[in-house]
Amino acid sequence: QADGCVDKNQNALRYDLNTKDKNILEFIKKELKYTGITIDTTQYDNRTNKYYYKSILKIHSKQIKKDLIQLGITPRKTGKEVFCNVPEEYIYSYIRGIFDGDGSVGIYNNNSDYLYPRFEIVSANQQFLIDINKHFNNLCHIFQQTTRFRLRTSKIQNLYNIYSKLYQDDGFFLKRKKDIFNKIIKDFSIPEYYSKYIGVRKAGNYYRTYITYNKKQHHIGSYKTELEAALVYNNKIDELGLNKKKNIIKD
Repeated sequence: QADGCVDKNQNALRYDLNTKDKNILEFIKKELKYTGITIDTTQYDNRTNKYYYKSILKIHSKQIKKDLIQLGITPRKTGKEVFCNVPEEYIYSYIRGIFDGDGSVGIYNNNSDYLYPRFEIVSANQQFLIDINKHFNNLCHIFQQTTRFRLRTSKIQNLYNIYSKLYQDDGFFLKRKKDIFNKIIKDFSIPEYYSKYIGVRKAGNYYRTYITYNKKQHHIGSYKTELEAALVYNNKIDELGLNKKKNIIKD
């Protein structure tokens, strides 16, 4: 339902993935015992004004198309997505596939110097996200942005609970996303990761100073003490002439 579609005019289904994730297509071919070829090509992305490499797998099967339509996966499905009636034991494997295709997880700063984790799934159908959220015990909030709806949470405990549900089995998953998710869970679960000062974060035995300007976060340096890192942050604001809140340093 994420990076695939059911062909409207042919008895076929098609997957389009970034070439670096081509191993997923090979896995699908193996599971379905399909011997067709995978096509590698390039596509222009209007959002980034760049070309990227993608791999395409098209499987011709009247029966598979019929089964998918019965599950609610129809041609031209965008905006008409429905949460499929899959067996209970496969629920989170199913949601994991949606997350791998139309979801993201990362660390953000929202043009400030406070770092926070964020989990998100995007869809053109609000009800589809509502149904997903039910299986997360409604841990996320859902809102509309332009023509898309976003299911999102930034609370580390929520991310931990979602991670535990999505990866509770040994099924197939997008490794690079799981690795990012796993690192965020570990980093933000460590109390020392945080600092009472703006623009400061603990990293091993040092404190790193970060500052955001021109819509980009910049790493200023690493320091032995939390106070030193906080003072560097304040001085950098003065040096750059930025209109930002400074750390309050108490004697």
